Amino acid sequence: MRYFLLLTFAAFGQITQAGDITPEVAQKELDSYVGKWEGTIELDGESSPARWMVEWAPGKQCIIFHEEYDLEGGTAKLTAIMGYDRINKQVVNLGFRTDGGNRTVVYSDNMTEAKTVGDGPNREDWKSDVEIKKDGDEWTFLY
Repeated sequence: MRYFLLLTFAAFGQITQAGDITPEVAQKELDSYVGKWEGTIELDGESSPARWMVEWAPGKQCIIFHEEYDLEGGTAKLTAIMGYDRINKQVVNLGFRTDGGNRTVVYSDNMTEAKTVGDGPNREDWKSDVEIKKDGDEWTFLY
């Protein structure tokens, strides 16, 4: 079983990242996300268990995330598509929650940084820089 650990910090940015990631590198990075994951989300000092199931879409041009995490007020579910944007030469993740919320994540060339925009559980606008650390099957996302 793989593990994600998400930590949230107050760091803000805009999604204006143009990249130079190649389709081959993007494909390899996308493949590293495929599988079942468990972890913890830390948001505003609160932590909760989280689960992800990630699979290839037909044609292996993008992956599909099925996410669940327990937040105050119940379980949040999100479905996301992550794939390579050939025009801007970058990897993009578009997610939509069952409560109508959304997020967009644009990754850096080396896939160790990203910029996220969307709305939070209380429908407030949300922007954050993200640092991604991978250590074997344990990944940490620092927001």
